[in-house]
Amino acid sequence: NVAIIISPVDPLPAQLCDPPLLITRPWLSSIRSLSRISIVDFSVAFVITLVALGISMAAVPALRSSATRALYGGARLISVIRKTQRITTPPTVRRNMSTSTNRPEYKVFHNSYMNGVFSELSSRGPAFQVNADEIEFLRVPDDFYTQLKKGILSSKKRVVLASLYLGHGEKEHELVAAIADACVRSPDLKVTILLDGLRGTRWVYKTKSKSPESKTSSADILAPLIHRFPSQIRVHLFHTPNLRGVLKAVLPQRINETLGVSHIKTYITDDSLLMSGANLSTDYFTDRQDRYVWLHNSPTIADFFHSIVDTVGTFSYLLQANGDLTLPSDSADPTKDSGKFKELAASKVAELIKPHTFFAQATSSHPNQHNYNDPNFLQKGKNDPKAVMNPSLTWVFPTIQMGTFNIRQDEEATSRVLTSTNPGTTLYITSPYFNLTNAYVKLLLASRGVVDIICASPKANGFFGAAGLAGGITDCYTFVEKLFYEKVVKGGHRSRILLSEYTRERWTFHAKGLWLTPPNELEPAITAIGSPNFGGRSVEKDLEAQMILLTENPPLRARLQQERTFLWTPSERVNEDLFEREDRKVPRAIQMFCRIFGNFL
Repeated sequence: NVAIIISPVDPLPAQLCDPPLLITRPWLSSIRSLSRISIVDFSVAFVITLVALGISMAAVPALRSSATRALYGGARLISVIRKTQRITTPPTVRRNMSTSTNRPEYKVFHNSYMNGVFSELSSRGPAFQVNADEIEFLRVPDDFYTQLKKGILSSKKRVVLASLYLGHGEKEHELVAAIADACVRSPDLKVTILLDGLRGTRWVYKTKSKSPESKTSSADILAPLIHRFPSQIRVHLFHTPNLRGVLKAVLPQRINETLGVSHIKTYITDDSLLMSGANLSTDYFTDRQDRYVWLHNSPTIADFFHSIVDTVGTFSYLLQANGDLTLPSDSADPTKDSGKFKELAASKVAELIKPHTFFAQATSSHPNQHNYNDPNFLQKGKNDPKAVMNPSLTWVFPTIQMGTFNIRQDEEATSRVLTSTNPGTTLYITSPYFNLTNAYVKLLLASRGVVDIICASPKANGFFGAAGLAGGITDCYTFVEKLFYEKVVKGGHRSRILLSEYTRERWTFHAKGLWLTPPNELEPAITAIGSPNFGGRSVEKDLEAQMILLTENPPLRARLQQERTFLWTPSERVNEDLFEREDRKVPRAIQMFCRIFGNFL
């Protein structure tokens, strides 16, 4: 019955450990100099291991007391580190989120409320006019898969696929075969694929026997495609600079992904863009509900998201036909020179974020001088939306979030939308892994409109029933959800802020985004859709991208309402009784884990 506790500054009270093992700062400094890692790296590696041990011990009743002590020690260590260590980050492109009196006021909509939101978002990045008639919201996973495969097979110029990973099932292999067919049919076709390097090289087993020959990975599946079409296909694998030194050496697969991944989900086939939060995996093609918006015949906005993928590709590993990974010659190594890597990545991504830049609607038949392979197309935007306007009254603002590089455009844009919930507005939010940042929670509690949130019930959570430590993740989200609900009740917002859970039998829930209905109107006029979950990982660790759409087009607004209603239909309202049920009781060890490592969920 021993708790092992490390404190880099001072020992914990004697009653907290029996007996304690204290490792003082001089000893820790020696470790740091030998391994060339920061105190944060060492501490996080140790605490993650400590917490894993603590949760395992919690499963044994006789050891729960020691498990709790171990977790408390981890919490104490994190607290001390935060007070004594300042983490340096590259120069930020963050802009003041407060309303500026010098901000231009644009009048592109009939509704003054919409003009205010448009002006706020314009100060944070470029805007693209789109044709509302070319926007379609798909409903179910099979629609997503069918449209994606159809788009690949019909592509003649480009296919761009950005996902966390590529699965290894039959449908995934059909997509790979479709890419090969398209390359044969169109020799000028260029295919760009961006995956996360950790998730994309993680070995998985195709059979339950877990025989060595059944091992595979996303990279393993795609390498033969590169061998067959070396001049047509590029596969980029992003590696977070947060995983280096001792952390890279000691953290196992899966756990190392908590430090940051490329989480962007965008799919381009010629001049059409399919935005979603879905990955390229069988469950996302069959029974995992997500959101999907298809902008067909929209080359300009497709060009922009293509440029995001290409930019990330310039500082990602390139997969070779033999399975090797090589870095571009002008990129720093994220595992050996993380500081230089962050500065390089930040400067490249910042080039994409051009406030007060407006792009006219372009179509395949009238390209308006926009070309998807023109590296300077961003320079062709206008500085006045009226210069590119037509009566479609629909605009898209792409947003990027890469907290590791201090790129916080999406965080700022989302915050501005959340602060736009005035009396008479209704804000709908969907987040499958419900773990809003403290900043977002404060904005919601301070808002004045109706807020309606849906998240995944435990059985609809993708981690439900998982083996090992992952099996406790659903309890973590239950605990976070309960804490949020208690804040709502305590603040007297129960009639204004509503919380529901998606509960469809045998389906999991992965939809994310928001819808906003302007004051005293009935249908949404604003929506955000893409990869962010609105949690700590999305804001601080992962690479994310989404689009915020503003429209006054009545048919498009009706489609937004239909999509939102469809997602809320299989749901149940949350109340106090829900968290009193036996199946919703969360063990204390997991509660402590959530308080310490909530940002890693």
